[in-house]
Amino acid sequence: MIPIARQTDFHSCPTLIHGITPIIPVGGTVSVDGIPVARVGDITGCGAVIVSGFPHILVNDRPMAHKGSLTSHGGTITNGSHDCVGGEVNFMTSKLVVNFGTLGAVRADGSVDEELMAELLSDPKLEERARDAGALVQSSDAPFPQAPEADLPELIAVAGSQHDEAAGNKMMFIGQAVRQLKEYKREHPARPRTLIVFNSGYSEAMIDAARESADLYQAAFKTINTADELIGYINSGKDRQKHPVARFDLFSHGIPLHVSFGYQLEEEATMSLGLHNYQQFSPAAFSPTAKITSFACRTGMGNPQDLEIEGGVQLNPQSEASLAQKLANHLKVPVHAFVTRSDYKNTWGSFMDRREGEICKITSKSLPGEEWCGEWGAAMNERKGSKEKFTSTYQRSGALKPVAPGSSPYGPARGLIEFKPNA
Repeated sequence: MIPIARQTDFHSCPTLIHGITPIIPVGGTVSVDGIPVARVGDITGCGAVIVSGFPHILVNDRPMAHKGSLTSHGGTITNGSHDCVGGEVNFMTSKLVVNFGTLGAVRADGSVDEELMAELLSDPKLEERARDAGALVQSSDAPFPQAPEADLPELIAVAGSQHDEAAGNKMMFIGQAVRQLKEYKREHPARPRTLIVFNSGYSEAMIDAARESADLYQAAFKTINTADELIGYINSGKDRQKHPVARFDLFSHGIPLHVSFGYQLEEEATMSLGLHNYQQFSPAAFSPTAKITSFACRTGMGNPQDLEIEGGVQLNPQSEASLAQKLANHLKVPVHAFVTRSDYKNTWGSFMDRREGEICKITSKSLPGEEWCGEWGAAMNERKGSKEKFTSTYQRSGALKPVAPGSSPYGPARGLIEFKPNA
C-alpha cells in the first residue's frame, strides 16, 4: 500500500536553494492522522505544485496525492501515512497513477483547470489517454501501469571510477551522470532510468550518496566492477524487446580508442571499453532511435597518441577509425563524442560562478541578485557538508554545469561530434 500524502508532508525539490519544503497546509474536509489529505494542485513551500496522483481516489473532486507524487519543479513528495481517516473519498480503483500536469489539467502557473480535470476524471479511457500522452507515472511501490513495454525504453547514465583524490574531482563523473538523470526525468518522466556506477575508487559513503541521488530522480541504481558487467547489463539486464536502450550516456576518463572507466587504477584493463570488446554489445539491445553519447576524452579520435607531442597537437585525428565511429557502425545508431579532450572543471560551478559568489558576500546579496545568491549559498553549504562527510565535493541533485569541450589537442574540431553509422 502506498502512503497517502498529507498537507505538511515533505517535498524534495531538485531546484537549487529549494531543497526540502512542506506541502502548504490550507485545510480540508478529509484527514489522515488528523491532517488534511494532499491533492493534485496543492502547493509546496518552494512554490512547486503537485501534478500527479490517483485519478480514481478523489478528495473533494481532486486526485489524491501520495508518497512519490511528482511536482511541477521535477521533485517528489517524500513521505506520507498508511492510516486513512475521513470521508468524501472514493476508493474505487487500482493503483493507476497519472501526471495531470502533462495532460494540461495543471497549468504552467500552478493553477488547476477544473473543467479539464473533471473531464479527465470522468473519461473511461483516461488510462489510454494518459498513456498516449506519456502521463502514466511510476510511484513508490505501486506497480507501473504500463502500455506495451516496448514503448518504454530505458535511459542509462554510466559513471566511471576516479583515481584523482582531489575533493572537487573525485565525484565529478557521478555528479554529471546524476545531472543526466535529471534531464531524463524532465524529458521523459515515464521512462525507466538507471544510474550505473563503477565501484572502484569510491568509498561506501560516496556510493550511498550516489544511490540517494538516483532515488531523488526515481532511477534504478546499480554498481559494477568491470566492462563485462556493463556489457552484460546492456545486453540482458532487462528484457530488451520490452525495454530497449534509448539513451546511453558515459561519463568517464578516456584516451584514444578507449573509454577508460578505471583510468590509472589497478583494475584498468578489465574496466576499459575499447576496440577489444565494443562488438560484444548486442545491436538488438538498442532502440532504432537510440542516442549514445560519450563524455570521455577523445572517444572520437582514432589516431592513438604514439608521440608526446600528439597530446597537444593532432592534425590527423583519424576519426573514421575511432571508437565512436566503430560503435555507430556496429550498433547502427548515432554516437556523439569528443575528438578533443572533454572538460569537467565546471561540474560544481564555473570560475565566474565563484567570483559572483564572492560578490554576493560583499553586496549583501544585492548583486548579482538575492535569488541567485541564495541558490549559490545553499549549494556551497551542501558541498561543504559532503566534503566534511566523505572528503569529496558533492550535491545530491548532481552537477551544476554540463561537461564542456576541452582545448586540447590543437587541430580537431571542438565540441560533441555526431558519428553516423556507415551505410
